Amino acid sequence: MGSYVYDKKYYNIASIYYKRFLEKFCERILDHSKLWKVVKNKKQVEDIYLSIVDEIMKGSEQIREIIKVKFARKTKKMKKGIFAGFSLSNLFSFGANIDSDSKNTEQEKEIINMYYQTDLSKIREHIDNFLAKANIERLYICIDEWSELDKSCNTPIQQYFAQKLKQTFFKSQRVGVKVASIWSLTEMNSKEMDGRFFGGIELGQDIYKEFDLDTLFFTDDTSIEKFMRTILFKRFMYASDQEIKDIFKKRDDFNPKELLVNEIFDSNETFNALVSASHGIPRDFLELFDLCFHKIKNIKDYWITTPLVIEVATDFYKGTKRNLISGNEILISFIDTIDSYLEKTNERFFIIKNCDVKDSSEINELVDRRFIHQLPSQLIDRRIRNKYKFFLIDYGCLWDWRQSRKLGYENNIISPVLNLTNEQINNIEKYLLPLDGLSKVYLFCYKCKRTFFSSHNVYIKRKICPHCGEDFVIIK
Repeated sequence: MGSYVYDKKYYNIASIYYKRFLEKFCERILDHSKLWKVVKNKKQVEDIYLSIVDEIMKGSEQIREIIKVKFARKTKKMKKGIFAGFSLSNLFSFGANIDSDSKNTEQEKEIINMYYQTDLSKIREHIDNFLAKANIERLYICIDEWSELDKSCNTPIQQYFAQKLKQTFFKSQRVGVKVASIWSLTEMNSKEMDGRFFGGIELGQDIYKEFDLDTLFFTDDTSIEKFMRTILFKRFMYASDQEIKDIFKKRDDFNPKELLVNEIFDSNETFNALVSASHGIPRDFLELFDLCFHKIKNIKDYWITTPLVIEVATDFYKGTKRNLISGNEILISFIDTIDSYLEKTNERFFIIKNCDVKDSSEINELVDRRFIHQLPSQLIDRRIRNKYKFFLIDYGCLWDWRQSRKLGYENNIISPVLNLTNEQINNIEKYLLPLDGLSKVYLFCYKCKRTFFSSHNVYIKRKICPHCGEDFVIIK
């Protein structure tokens, strides 16, 4: 493995993020102080905790450099046999001529330049010592929203943060780390051109995938439907009182998951439509279900229907998802690109060249906003997977477009699984989405935090932000 060369700018950003993370870590330990303040050696435990905090906030004294300075010094050497005793007259006689030899000598002195820096290995030692004294066998650190470090995935911030995390905790026998992340927006390590590991956390070596809540990895409708039925049933059981829970546990003459779906939805096709509307994302599935459920008058006489799912998904797109990109003209322009593509192909999926996805932070942001949904390459036919990335247009966005064109309902567009025909694979470039709009130069305003095209008339005429009038804008 080669040496790990850091980009100073992004390394400093990652260091700031990591210090905040460690500060939050200490706060969490203090929140659970009741677990360690009851031990016999309470004073020792508290002192170790303060050592952890001190190492994070102040750091340890480190040697920056040792400077060797040479200087000349005049020395005198008395001749032997001149004084037999001590004479005060010689000390106070300013005109006395003392018989001696004098010469210049060169000496060397070391000047040590010190500074303070957080030592991650010392933090690990303090934490292990703290846990041992507090009689805590195992501590689990749970990190959510990993991609918030850098959603563009175009900088090494995630890798640097991961490297620091590994240096601090991965050698500890008492600490376990669990990370929740979005697979398409996660870059925990970097590799050299030949594929060798370069730095960060390596999947399969340093960390392992425990479970996957992303149904985009499923290869058939049945698996996704089963997964979502389980999620719905578990949420129902969690919200139910003990009497309802006992009924479902004791009865073995029916399938509780099947019963729940049959009581709430008018058909299995409607349930599948809700699954497709959520794109297999559990949080969206439950949110859309909640919106649908509150639309029906009562559960005894009414059900959730397919038209209701389409209505709710479309409103969710227009009222929630579209607002997430408001103020960013480069992302809003993407809607026009999608409309043109749908007019041309009438297909829910589209492709983008691999190199264009890597160079476009806007595409990653649209994925993060759940405006479009990226499909795993492992599910794509090997004839085309190495050249293109595949995306699905959001279900609500699709129906918003269909309604604007007065198009009716079609069963073949509700499947959450992409099954390409040989004809589509052989003519795959037909589904290539043009990125002309995303390649335009656009500007970012520091005051109102909004983006706009450099071709905007207000900016061309007055060189100010068209939203707030600020003149301090930069190319993004």
